[in-house]
Amino acid sequence: KHNFPFCGLFHCSCGAAITAQFAKGNGGLYRYYRCTRKFGPCKEKYIQEKELINQICQKLKEIILPADWAKEMLEYLEKEELKENQVGENFVQKINQKLAEIQNKLDKLLEGYLDGLIDEDDYKRKKEELIQQKISLRNEKETAEKRKFQSWIEPTQNFIKTAFSIQKIISEKSLEEIKQIVQKVGTNHTISNKKVAWNWQPPY
Repeated sequence: KHNFPFCGLFHCSCGAAITAQFAKGNGGLYRYYRCTRKFGPCKEKYIQEKELINQICQKLKEIILPADWAKEMLEYLEKEELKENQVGENFVQKINQKLAEIQNKLDKLLEGYLDGLIDEDDYKRKKEELIQQKISLRNEKETAEKRKFQSWIEPTQNFIKTAFSIQKIISEKSLEEIKQIVQKVGTNHTISNKKVAWNWQPPY
């Protein structure tokens, strides 16, 4: 079975899928991609895999980050992440302390009620107040923990690492890795007039 990595990734300008095959020419065997013509005759010509890869790599070079830039930006983000985590942990810790205090009050309230020191109406009223405080604090805690996972830092780190890794992927010419990176950074991958194109995915 032949491995044509860019089948299924690009489609023709006519809207049909792109297929691939071998062809002989100039004393050699070449791999090339062409329209499947699923929707009928198509004016688009084939493109050799070598030329396709060259165009893809040239387009990917538009978003390469130099090593020193990537290093500096990642170091900055690491410091920001530590700060953000510390603030979040302190906030959650304070909420946990307040929750423990409320639970202690609920326990004492129950003891007072069972010992006959507090009548039933006062017990129910104060218990409801404390339970509402507890619910409110738990909601605050849940929001804080969600915010931690929705931080802007991790997506930015992923963006930088991806943009930095492109140079290595291009130089190694791993077709599968090139395909994966193109899938990650772009959408609507097309071949028209033997030229590759795609729309950059934000933030690329």
